[in-house]
Amino acid sequence: MAKRTRQETEPPIDPRALHRAARRGERRLLAAEWDAERRLDVARAKLARAQARLAKRQTRLAEAEELLRQRQSARAAGPSTDAEPA
Repeated sequence: MAKRTRQETEPPIDPRALHRAARRGERRLLAAEWDAERRLDVARAKLARAQARLAKRQTRLAEAEELLRQRQSARAAGPSTDAEPA
C-alpha cells in the first residue's frame, strides 16, 4: 500500500480563508506596531520630564554652589566694616 501524500489526506485550502487569515495576521502586526510606537512615545515623554527635572536640579545646585562660594570668600576676607556687630 502506497503512502498517501498530504494533498490526498487534507482538505483543499480555501483561498478566501487563507486571505482572511492573512488579513488577521496583518491587523495583529499593525496593532503590535501601534502599541510599540505608543510605548515609545510614552517613554520619550517620561525621558523628557526626567531631563527637565535634572536640569532644574542642576540649576539649583549651581546657584547653591555660587552662594556657598560667595559666603566662603566673604568669610575669608574677614569681618566687613559694613556689617553690624553680632
